[in-house]
Amino acid sequence: MIIDAHVHWWKKGFLMPDEFWPLFTAGLAYAYYVPCGINTTPEEQEKSFLDPDGSALLQRMDDAGIDKSVLLPLDLAIVNQQEAPMDIVSINREYAELAQAHPDRLISFFSMDPRRDNVDGHFLTAVQEWGMKGLKLYPPTGFFPVDDSCTALYRICMDKDLPVVFHCAIAGMSPQHHGHPDNYRAVAEKFPGLKMILAHAGGSDVLNPEVYPFTPGQAEAGSWFDAAINLAEDFDTVYMDISAWEVYDDQKIEEYLKRIINRLGSLDRVLFGTDYPIFFGMTSSRDWVNRIKGLNLPEDEKAKLMGGNAAKLLGL
Repeated sequence: MIIDAHVHWWKKGFLMPDEFWPLFTAGLAYAYYVPCGINTTPEEQEKSFLDPDGSALLQRMDDAGIDKSVLLPLDLAIVNQQEAPMDIVSINREYAELAQAHPDRLISFFSMDPRRDNVDGHFLTAVQEWGMKGLKLYPPTGFFPVDDSCTALYRICMDKDLPVVFHCAIAGMSPQHHGHPDNYRAVAEKFPGLKMILAHAGGSDVLNPEVYPFTPGQAEAGSWFDAAINLAEDFDTVYMDISAWEVYDDQKIEEYLKRIINRLGSLDRVLFGTDYPIFFGMTSSRDWVNRIKGLNLPEDEKAKLMGGNAAKLLGL
C-alpha cells in the first residue's frame, strides 16, 4: 500500500481572496521551479495548483499508484491579514466532505490557526461529527508550537489518539523561524505521548534565494534536518515526512534516509509525502513514487516508508 501522508487540496475560495491566487501560484513557481530551471505560464500554474472538485487529486493518485492520501487544510488568514472568501470552518468541512465521498482513498485532517476563537470546539466537532483523523498546524503564520493557544488542541489529540502534523521547514513568512525543529522539543516534553509529525523534516535548501533568503547558521536545511533527527532520536512519538524532498537529487535523498536509519535504527517513523500540488509541476507523483522505489535501500524499509508506517500510525 502506498500512502501519501502530505497533500493539499486547493480551489478558489480557499486560503485567500480569489484575486490573489495568480500571484500566489506564480510565487510558488518562482520560489521552487525557477531554481530547478523550470518555467511555467500562469495558465499552467493555475491548472497545476487549483482543483475545484478534487478530481485532479484523485487522477494523479491513480496515475502514481497511490492508494490513499492524507488531506491537510491550511489557514493563512491571520498572516495574510485578510480572510478567504470561504470561512475556515467551511473550508475544513469541505475537506471532510471530500474525504467522506472517497473513504477508501482520502483521509482528512483538521487545520485552523490556534489563535482563533473556539478552535478546540471546532476541532472536536470535526473529529466527532465529520470524521477528521488528525490535526495540522502551521506555526510560520506567526505562533510557536508550545504557545498556550495550542494546548487544548494537543489534549484533544492525546485523548483521541490522533497525530498532529507540524510544518517543519524554512518558510519566508516566518522571519523568527517558528517552524524550526528545536521549537517542537518543548511540545514533546510538555505533552508526552503526543504523536507529532515533522513535515518536510527540516525542509529544502533548493529554493530561490530572492524569495527565501538564507541566514547562515539559522536557515540551512541541512542543519534543520539534523535537528529533526535529534528530536526523533530523543522522543519515540516524533515522526517525519519526506514531502518537499522532490527538489533533492536521488543521491541526497538516499544519503538522508540512510542517515535516519543509522541514527534511529530504521525508517519506522518516516512517512512518504508529496506536498501536492506544490511540486507537481516539477515532479509528477508517479515519478516521485518511482524515485523512492528505485533507491538503494532495503526493500522492507522502503515498504514501511511508502505506506506501512502511515497505515500503522493512522490505525488503518
